[in-house]
Amino acid sequence: MTDQSAETPAPRRDRRVVLILAALAVLLIAAALVGPSLLRPSVQTPFGSLAVTGTKLDKSHPPKCTRVGCMVTREGYLFLYVELTPRRGLDADSLDAAFPDSVRATAGGPDTSGVVVRSFRRPPPVFELVFAVRADAAEYALLWPGNPPVRVRPSRPPPN
Repeated sequence: MTDQSAETPAPRRDRRVVLILAALAVLLIAAALVGPSLLRPSVQTPFGSLAVTGTKLDKSHPPKCTRVGCMVTREGYLFLYVELTPRRGLDADSLDAAFPDSVRATAGGPDTSGVVVRSFRRPPPVFELVFAVRADAAEYALLWPGNPPVRVRPSRPPPN
């Protein structure tokens, strides 16, 4: 008489592996269909969720501006650009209404900066917020009322 109990776990283990791989495949397909903004940090507004889809630091506004009339930060500061994209189809008016005046940014300390410039582009609808923040900070965060701080990792401008 042979002991079949030793052979039983292997097929069960194989089934579990197949089920786990199938579940991962479904999740990857769903993420691809929904889009990359699903995996990005976001803020919740009364009008829906806004994903942080881009951040960068620059010395001027508009970025890399060298012509007369550009805004330039004071010594020791940079402009922090935060790009926000709706996760669902918000129209421009709703998106504009979603921005409270108290949105701020912080550069790793108690000092915060209000919005210096707010702009809207489309298609697709994208809002860009610009803040003046300390250049020497190790971390930056978007402070949106009713949400925990959203850490952002902006790309730095090239050195002079």
